[in-house]
Amino acid sequence: MSSLFTSAAIVAALLFLPGSASAADAPRKAPADPALIELQRAYESATREAKVGDSLDNAYELLSLADTAQQYKATQIATGAGAAFADLVRRATASALKPGAAAAHDTLDQFVDLRSAAYSVPAAQGALDDGLRALFPAVAGLVERKIAAAATFEDKLAVTGDLAMLQASAIQVKMPAAAKDLGAAFDSGIESLRKSLESEDGEMRARHAAALGDALQVRDEHLKDAAANTIDIIAQRMQASPGEGPSGRQTTLPKD
Repeated sequence: MSSLFTSAAIVAALLFLPGSASAADAPRKAPADPALIELQRAYESATREAKVGDSLDNAYELLSLADTAQQYKATQIATGAGAAFADLVRRATASALKPGAAAAHDTLDQFVDLRSAAYSVPAAQGALDDGLRALFPAVAGLVERKIAAAATFEDKLAVTGDLAMLQASAIQVKMPAAAKDLGAAFDSGIESLRKSLESEDGEMRARHAAALGDALQVRDEHLKDAAANTIDIIAQRMQASPGEGPSGRQTTLPKD
């Protein structure tokens, strides 16, 4: 009896020692945030899919994930999504630059759109800028070859207009060197077409001269619009619109 009493007394004393607590009173680990669980699931799915091929289908989802993770202070997910995006952009750039590749122009257009959307993800911005610097001259060369191969005045003028659109895109993403080169190529194409008018008769010459004037006016409008909607200006607008994510849509946790 004495031994049992002593053991019971020791246990009771331990229970009431400072800092000691019963299992029921022990601090419990806070339950995981369901939003973070969903964010992790979406991140794993998006990065897994992005590793397959060089399609940019997952690009916007990765941007949205990186932006949302930053809002939740989920640094590891934000960094991982940004790195996956950058890797995808590098692979898409390399694919677009392969000899005979047909997707260079489309890839460039997507990069311009993504560059505006990537206002909150620095890792994505750097990768896109590298891709844009490589693609602008490559696509300009493709357009110039199309101009040379075009058979009629109208066809040559239509393709020359693509150089004006590329120049506007370069202005929008704030690449002045590319914009200058593209502007010079457009001006050279217009001047070549203007010289071709010397061999035309009066009615056709007047019609073609008017078309050249229209092309110059359209180019000026594109450049003005691009200057009013640069990536910096778009970023300011998005930051001033609460709840909007990198794609300009309402921020939500992506689901697979």
